[in-house]
Amino acid sequence: MILGISLSIPFLLGEVIFFLRPGLRGKEKLYIYLLIPLCFIFFISGAFFSYFFVIPSALNFLITFGDDIAQPMINIGPLTALMFSLMFWMGIIFQIPLIMFLLGRLGIITHKSLKRFRRWVILLAFVLGAIITPTVDPITQITVALPMILLYEFGLIFIRITEPEKKTFRFYLGIIFLVLIVVALILSAIIVRFDKFKIL
Repeated sequence: MILGISLSIPFLLGEVIFFLRPGLRGKEKLYIYLLIPLCFIFFISGAFFSYFFVIPSALNFLITFGDDIAQPMINIGPLTALMFSLMFWMGIIFQIPLIMFLLGRLGIITHKSLKRFRRWVILLAFVLGAIITPTVDPITQITVALPMILLYEFGLIFIRITEPEKKTFRFYLGIIFLVLIVVALILSAIIVRFDKFKIL
Protein backbone atom coordinates (compact mmCIF):
# COMPACT_ATOMS: atom_id res chain seq x y z
CA MET A 1 0.00 0.00 0.00
CA ILE A 2 2.82 2.39 0.91
CA LEU A 3 4.53 1.72 -2.43
CA GLY A 4 1.28 2.43 -4.27
CA ILE A 5 0.77 5.71 -2.41
CA SER A 6 4.36 6.76 -3.10
CA LEU A 7 4.12 6.02 -6.83
CA SER A 8 0.79 7.84 -7.11
CA ILE A 9 2.09 11.09 -5.58
CA PRO A 10 3.11 12.72 -8.94
CA PHE A 11 -0.33 11.99 -10.39
CA LEU A 12 -2.07 13.30 -7.26
CA LEU A 13 -0.02 16.49 -7.42
CA GLY A 14 -0.98 16.94 -11.06
CA GLU A 15 -4.66 16.56 -10.21
CA VAL A 16 -4.29 19.13 -7.43
CA ILE A 17 -2.79 21.61 -9.91
CA PHE A 18 -5.61 21.15 -12.43
CA PHE A 19 -8.23 21.47 -9.67
CA LEU A 20 -6.81 24.65 -8.13
CA ARG A 21 -5.67 26.45 -11.29
CA PRO A 22 -9.02 28.08 -12.30
CA GLY A 23 -9.44 29.86 -8.96
CA LEU A 24 -5.89 31.09 -8.49
CA ARG A 25 -4.45 34.54 -9.14
CA GLY A 26 -1.00 35.47 -10.43
CA LYS A 27 1.15 35.05 -7.32
CA GLU A 28 -0.98 32.18 -6.03
CA LYS A 29 -0.42 30.27 -9.27
CA LEU A 30 3.32 30.89 -8.96
CA TYR A 31 3.37 29.47 -5.42
CA ILE A 32 1.39 26.39 -6.47
CA TYR A 33 3.59 25.75 -9.51
CA LEU A 34 6.68 26.04 -7.32
CA LEU A 35 5.47 24.19 -4.23
CA ILE A 36 3.97 21.12 -5.87
CA PRO A 37 7.13 20.10 -7.79
CA LEU A 38 9.16 20.92 -4.69
CA CYS A 39 6.89 18.63 -2.65
CA PHE A 40 7.78 15.77 -4.98
CA ILE A 41 11.50 16.63 -4.91
CA PHE A 42 11.53 16.85 -1.11
CA PHE A 43 9.63 13.56 -0.84
CA ILE A 44 12.18 11.80 -3.06
CA SER A 45 15.01 13.40 -1.06
CA GLY A 46 13.50 12.05 2.16
CA ALA A 47 13.12 8.59 0.66
CA PHE A 48 16.75 8.59 -0.52
CA PHE A 49 17.92 9.82 2.88
CA SER A 50 16.05 6.97 4.53
CA TYR A 51 17.45 4.42 2.06
CA PHE A 52 21.09 5.47 2.45
CA PHE A 53 21.20 6.40 6.15
CA VAL A 54 18.20 5.37 8.27
CA ILE A 55 17.62 1.87 6.86
CA PRO A 56 21.30 0.73 6.98
CA SER A 57 21.58 1.92 10.58
CA ALA A 58 18.33 0.20 11.59
CA LEU A 59 19.16 -3.06 9.81
CA ASN A 60 22.66 -3.13 11.25
CA PHE A 61 21.23 -2.88 14.76
CA LEU A 62 18.48 -5.45 14.15
CA ILE A 63 20.87 -7.99 12.63
CA THR A 64 23.66 -7.63 15.18
CA PHE A 65 21.41 -7.35 18.25
CA GLY A 66 21.63 -10.62 20.15
CA ASP A 67 23.61 -12.37 17.41
CA ASP A 68 25.78 -14.01 20.07
CA ILE A 69 22.84 -16.11 21.29
CA ALA A 70 20.69 -16.46 18.14
CA GLN A 71 21.13 -16.36 14.38
CA PRO A 72 18.95 -13.77 12.60
CA MET A 73 16.47 -15.16 10.05
CA ILE A 74 15.70 -12.51 7.43
CA ASN A 75 12.29 -12.65 5.74
CA ILE A 76 12.08 -10.63 2.52
CA GLY A 77 8.41 -9.68 3.01
CA PRO A 78 8.69 -7.90 6.38
CA LEU A 79 12.07 -6.47 5.36
CA THR A 80 10.62 -4.88 2.22
CA ALA A 81 7.63 -3.55 4.17
CA LEU A 82 9.97 -2.02 6.74
CA MET A 83 12.09 -0.35 4.06
CA PHE A 84 9.13 1.15 2.20
CA SER A 85 7.57 2.29 5.48
CA LEU A 86 10.71 4.14 6.57
CA MET A 87 11.19 5.67 3.11
CA PHE A 88 7.57 6.83 2.99
CA TRP A 89 7.57 8.47 6.42
CA MET A 90 10.90 10.17 5.84
CA GLY A 91 9.49 11.52 2.58
CA ILE A 92 6.55 12.94 4.53
CA ILE A 93 8.87 14.42 7.17
CA PHE A 94 10.85 16.22 4.47
CA GLN A 95 7.70 18.22 3.63
CA ILE A 96 8.03 20.18 6.90
CA PRO A 97 9.70 23.33 5.46
CA LEU A 98 7.24 23.55 2.57
CA ILE A 99 4.24 23.22 4.89
CA MET A 100 5.69 25.89 7.17
CA PHE A 101 6.33 28.17 4.18
CA LEU A 102 2.75 27.76 2.93
CA LEU A 103 1.23 28.42 6.36
CA GLY A 104 3.49 31.45 6.71
CA ARG A 105 2.35 32.87 3.36
CA LEU A 106 -1.27 32.36 4.41
CA GLY A 107 -0.61 34.34 7.59
CA ILE A 108 -1.45 31.43 9.90
CA ILE A 109 2.01 31.27 11.48
CA THR A 110 4.91 33.71 11.84
CA HIS A 111 8.64 33.37 12.37
CA LYS A 112 8.43 34.79 15.91
CA SER A 113 5.58 32.52 16.99
CA LEU A 114 7.36 29.38 15.77
CA LYS A 115 10.68 30.40 17.26
CA ARG A 116 9.19 30.16 20.76
CA PHE A 117 8.38 26.46 20.22
CA ARG A 118 11.90 25.42 19.15
CA ARG A 119 12.68 23.47 22.35
CA TRP A 120 9.38 21.57 22.06
CA VAL A 121 10.09 20.79 18.42
CA ILE A 122 13.44 19.26 19.40
CA LEU A 123 11.72 17.10 22.02
CA LEU A 124 8.97 16.10 19.57
CA ALA A 125 11.56 15.23 16.91
CA PHE A 126 13.23 12.70 19.20
CA VAL A 127 9.87 11.28 20.27
CA LEU A 128 8.83 10.80 16.63
CA GLY A 129 12.27 9.39 15.87
CA ALA A 130 11.68 6.74 18.53
CA ILE A 131 8.19 5.99 17.16
CA ILE A 132 9.09 5.80 13.46
CA THR A 133 12.22 3.69 13.80
CA PRO A 134 11.81 -0.02 14.56
CA THR A 135 14.87 -0.14 16.80
CA VAL A 136 15.77 1.13 20.26
CA ASP A 137 19.32 2.23 19.46
CA PRO A 138 19.97 5.98 19.79
CA ILE A 139 21.95 6.23 16.53
CA THR A 140 18.97 5.40 14.31
CA GLN A 141 16.68 7.64 16.34
CA ILE A 142 19.12 10.54 16.04
CA THR A 143 19.39 9.87 12.29
CA VAL A 144 15.64 10.46 12.05
CA ALA A 145 15.33 13.26 14.62
CA LEU A 146 18.20 15.42 13.37
CA PRO A 147 16.71 15.97 9.87
CA MET A 148 13.40 16.98 11.49
CA ILE A 149 15.16 19.65 13.52
CA LEU A 150 17.16 20.90 10.52
CA LEU A 151 14.04 20.94 8.33
CA TYR A 152 12.21 22.94 11.00
CA GLU A 153 15.06 25.46 11.02
CA PHE A 154 14.91 25.69 7.22
CA GLY A 155 11.16 26.27 7.50
CA LEU A 156 11.87 29.16 9.88
CA ILE A 157 14.33 30.57 7.34
CA PHE A 158 11.77 30.29 4.51
CA ILE A 159 9.17 32.14 6.58
CA ARG A 160 11.69 34.77 7.67
CA ILE A 161 12.76 35.45 4.08
CA THR A 162 9.20 35.98 2.87
CA GLU A 163 8.13 38.24 5.75
CA PRO A 164 7.70 41.86 4.60
CA GLU A 165 10.08 43.47 7.13
CA LYS A 166 13.43 44.75 5.90
CA LYS A 167 16.35 42.29 5.85
CA THR A 168 20.00 43.20 6.34
CA PHE A 169 22.97 41.98 4.32
CA ARG A 170 24.21 40.12 7.41
CA PHE A 171 20.93 38.19 7.53
CA TYR A 172 21.29 36.90 3.95
CA LEU A 173 24.99 36.19 4.51
CA GLY A 174 24.11 34.09 7.55
CA ILE A 175 21.55 32.12 5.54
CA ILE A 176 24.06 31.41 2.77
CA PHE A 177 26.64 30.30 5.35
CA LEU A 178 24.10 27.99 7.04
CA VAL A 179 23.07 26.45 3.72
CA LEU A 180 26.71 25.83 2.75
CA ILE A 181 27.37 24.12 6.09
CA VAL A 182 24.35 21.84 5.69
CA VAL A 183 25.29 20.98 2.10
CA ALA A 184 28.86 20.21 3.17
CA LEU A 185 27.61 17.94 5.98
CA ILE A 186 25.26 16.11 3.62
CA LEU A 187 27.96 15.60 0.99
CA SER A 188 30.42 14.39 3.63
CA ALA A 189 27.89 11.91 4.97
CA ILE A 190 27.13 10.63 1.46
CA ILE A 191 30.84 10.20 0.67
CA VAL A 192 31.39 8.29 3.92
CA ARG A 193 28.37 6.10 3.21
CA PHE A 194 29.52 5.22 -0.32
CA ASP A 195 33.04 4.49 0.96
CA LYS A 196 31.52 1.99 3.38
CA PHE A 197 29.63 0.37 0.52
CA LYS A 198 32.87 0.06 -1.47
CA ILE A 199 34.63 -1.56 1.47
CA LEU A 200 31.78 -4.03 1.85
